[in-house]
Amino acid sequence: MKWLIAIGTLALTAAAASLFVTYIPTESSVLPREVRPFDESADAGRDVALATARAKANGKLLLLEFGGNWCPYCRALGGLMQSPEVKDVIARHYELVWIDVGRAEKNLDLFERYGLSLEAVPSTLVIDPTTDKVRNLDEIVADDEGNASSAKVQAAWLLRMAKRPELKSGIGNHS
Repeated sequence: MKWLIAIGTLALTAAAASLFVTYIPTESSVLPREVRPFDESADAGRDVALATARAKANGKLLLLEFGGNWCPYCRALGGLMQSPEVKDVIARHYELVWIDVGRAEKNLDLFERYGLSLEAVPSTLVIDPTTDKVRNLDEIVADDEGNASSAKVQAAWLLRMAKRPELKSGIGNHS
């Protein structure tokens, strides 16, 4: 009976030890990196000003993505934006700026300057840099069921916004 207990204890010890084995990647293995699109230390105001100048000079729109790396939907959107078809649409039509809002305590002035209040993240603003007006007042929040549901849907949404004329409503569009 003692030998049965000893074997059982040895088996349990070996099983427990296997739980603590650490995976050490080799040169041939590739571990996926978590997408973290928001630079928490960036000077977002400066980044927006520079992107606005580039957009004006190149006849593009300004694409402002508001969110934070703590938000799973924001990270998912960041991953979608790296897909080839979405990157192509952005390269042709937009100057993109990722704006970290922390936990809704920083860079809110960049959203509020358009007469809007940040209600959820991720939130996307498509801005015409020549008029400084928002083109997507009716579709600001990108969620898991909206325009960020797949790379194909995201690319189509970005193309639609790029071709869309400015909305006639003055709501959210400052003078």
